[in-house]
Amino acid sequence: MGKNSIQIKVIDINNQFRSKYITIQKKLPKVFLSEFRRIVVIDPLTNNGLKDETYLFFQKTLLNYFYKWQRFQLIPGKKLSINHIFDSINNTNRQDESNLLFSGTIHCKDKWLEISASITDISTSEKILIKDIYDEFDQLSKSIIQTKTNELFNKFKISLPVINARIRKSFTDKLQVNLQGNNIQLNWPIIIYRETCNDPIRGADSKILWHSYIDENFENGVFSIKAHKDSNINDEAEWMITK
Repeated sequence: MGKNSIQIKVIDINNQFRSKYITIQKKLPKVFLSEFRRIVVIDPLTNNGLKDETYLFFQKTLLNYFYKWQRFQLIPGKKLSINHIFDSINNTNRQDESNLLFSGTIHCKDKWLEISASITDISTSEKILIKDIYDEFDQLSKSIIQTKTNELFNKFKISLPVINARIRKSFTDKLQVNLQGNNIQLNWPIIIYRETCNDPIRGADSKILWHSYIDENFENGVFSIKAHKDSNINDEAEWMITK
């Protein structure tokens, strides 16, 4: 469910101020739920130079950013000691080829700090994304750690958005979709779906048709998608969304 809160403020005839909150719930298509996103195993970043207390603060801050993002299904790695962060997450025991690994290193020497992290496809050992940040300081503080951690997290967030787009054209074994202006990874798995209802008040629902992946990059932001052999696509009636 998508939740929106509205605060209503009024002044009555007796010049008394009153306020009330109203929460509106709108149904989201199931393909937008985190259970349909890729699985990421979170490993603790290797610590080179941070004091234990500062390192734990950094690790907890980073994990909280990923948890609140809800972009992926998260699984704590075997080396992760701060498991209470995952208490409220519906962890999955699925171990399939879509699993990704988040790992990295944090270096702190004298008056500088460098954090490097990557997301790796476990099935191929290919690093899909590598991001890092660097900063110099007179004295390291928790506020610096939090600022730099947020900066690193935002680099991943910008590079891996959930992309939802309408199918543009269909062919025998390919679909075309316009993803201009989006950060998209080739071979990234996607879901092809059809909206089964779209009520502007109550929300929408969807029917999953099949799973596929981004296959090829054409000109002007047009990408191809591998089509299912038994697919029956109605041009401009179906959608794709990245896992």
